[in-house]
Amino acid sequence: MSISDTSAPDTTRTLPDWEAVGRQAYRDGVRAEPIHHPGVVAAINALPRDEQRRDRERAILLSSSAGWQAAQAAGDSRADTAAAPRTLTIRHTYADGTLLAGVTRSDDLYRTLRGLGWLYRRSCDDYRLQASQDKPAKTGAIEQTVQVLQGRGFAVTVTIDTESRPVAAAETERGERAQIRAGRLHGRADRLDVESATAETAARRVLDNIPLGQPYIVDSSGYGADRRRREGAFAQMHRSVELGREAATTRAAGDTAERHMDHRYAPDTVVNRLRGFEANLRAAQRRRTDAEAADPSTREAVLARIDEEIGHLREQTTYWAEVREQQIRDGVAPNYGREDLETDDLVLYNSSWYPVVRVNRVSVTVPSPMSNWTDTVRFEFIRARVRRGEDRWAARAAEALAFSTAMAGTAPMHAAWTALAE
Repeated sequence: MSISDTSAPDTTRTLPDWEAVGRQAYRDGVRAEPIHHPGVVAAINALPRDEQRRDRERAILLSSSAGWQAAQAAGDSRADTAAAPRTLTIRHTYADGTLLAGVTRSDDLYRTLRGLGWLYRRSCDDYRLQASQDKPAKTGAIEQTVQVLQGRGFAVTVTIDTESRPVAAAETERGERAQIRAGRLHGRADRLDVESATAETAARRVLDNIPLGQPYIVDSSGYGADRRRREGAFAQMHRSVELGREAATTRAAGDTAERHMDHRYAPDTVVNRLRGFEANLRAAQRRRTDAEAADPSTREAVLARIDEEIGHLREQTTYWAEVREQQIRDGVAPNYGREDLETDDLVLYNSSWYPVVRVNRVSVTVPSPMSNWTDTVRFEFIRARVRRGEDRWAARAAEALAFSTAMAGTAPMHAAWTALAE
C-alpha cells in the first residue's frame, strides 16, 4: 500500500516588515545567511525603483519564500512568468529507508536537513533519514521536514510504502553491506600505508645523507638549498606519520565492520534486543488500546500507523526469538532457569565467578565485589554454574575470592565472599 501527499508552499502568509527584516538580514553591511530560490531574481526585478528598493532587496535575499511572495504581492506580470517552485520528493520503503531526492548544492539545505536527522549520501546524491531502513516511516520527522522545506519555498511530494520485507532478507543484506564496507576500508588502509611508506622513503633519501648533528652552515653559498631540502624532508616525514595514523584508524574501522554481524548475533546482544522488542511491542499494544477511544476524525489514521508498528515489532520479535532458540540448541548460549540454580552456587558472569545469595523469578542476587551490597544477574547472562561439592568448586571459589579481594581493596566485603574461604 502506498500513501501519497503532494504539498505546495504556503503563499497566504502576510509579508514581513521589509525594514525590520532587512536589518535582520544584514549586520554591519554583511548578509548573515544567503538563501537561494528560483523566484528571487524575478522578485528583485519586480521591485519599484525608489529609495526603499535597497532595503526590500535585502529582505528578499533573507528568505526565498519571502522573495516569492514579494513578486506575487507586487502584482507584476513578471512574477507570473517566474519559475515555479521546484518539487522535492520524499519516498519511504522498507528496503531503502526514507530518501529525499531533488536537493542541489545551490539550495543551501545541508545544515538544515542535517539538523532534522538527514544524512547526505554522496554516492547516490540524495539524503536518507537516519535509522529509517527496515522500519515503519517516521511520520513525525517527515512532516517536520515538509514544513521546513515549504517554508523555504519548495513543493514536496511524499510517498510511503508500508509493505515490509522479511527480517531474514534484511539481515542478510545488512551482513553483505558490512562486508563491502570492510573491504573498502581495508583497501583504503592499504593505500594509505603505501603512501606513508613512500613519503618516509622520500624523507630518508635526504636525511640519511646528512651526518648526525650536522648544523646549518649559514655563511655557505648552499645554505638556502640545504635548508629547503631539510624542511621538505621534515614535511615528508610528518606526512608519513599522519598517513600511518590514518591508515591504522581506517583499518580498525574495517575490522569493526568485518566483525559487525558477529557482535550483532552475540548471545547477550540477542537477548537484549529480544527483550527490547518485546517491551516495545507491549507499549505499542497499550497505545493502540488508548487510541481506540481517541477522536473519531483521526482514529483511523492513528490506528493504521500503530498497527503497522505492531506488525513490524511482531516480525522482529519472532525472528530474534528463533535466533535465540537456535543458539540454545547449538550450545552457544546457556539456558539456565530457576530450577537449575540454588543458593550458595557459583555462577560465571562477565568472566568472573560470583556466589549466589538468592534465586529470584528471572534473576539471581549476587554480592558486589566492590563493597557490602548486592546486584542482580538475569538468568540469560549466566555462562556457567558450579555447585558446592563438585570437583571444580575449590578452584572456582578461590578464583572468586581473589577477584573480590582485589576489587574491594580496603572496603568491607559482603558475607557471601568471606563464606567462600570457609
